[in-house]
Amino acid sequence: VEGFQNFAIGFGEMINKEVAGFYFNQIGTPDVVSHVYMGKHIGNSVGESFKGSGPYNIMPQLQGMIQPHTSWHTHPSYGYSEADRTRASETDLKSKKNALLAHPSQRPSYFMILTRGHAPIYY
Repeated sequence: VEGFQNFAIGFGEMINKEVAGFYFNQIGTPDVVSHVYMGKHIGNSVGESFKGSGPYNIMPQLQGMIQPHTSWHTHPSYGYSEADRTRASETDLKSKKNALLAHPSQRPSYFMILTRGHAPIYY
């Protein structure tokens, strides 16, 4: 997934918006990422992103076969301090809290920020 992470960071930098999505694993193999999803960037801003409904609208046959592994989003570097880029914002923490209320089969195990020049930041 490292190549995809680099793409997501670069794309977010190019459009100067956050982008977001999920890594999924097949049910029964919780430690192996099997699918990567990036939500639409339309409607996102430099400080907020929306993942959408995930891949199930595009590929409904995946419903019941995969589950969210990691919820990820980018923090663009333009106009933000190093500290702001490398920590979860209040919006990020609220989004995580809401995600943890989901049914266990739809609840990500990890939450991650991707930003230029840093390894993935888990929060």
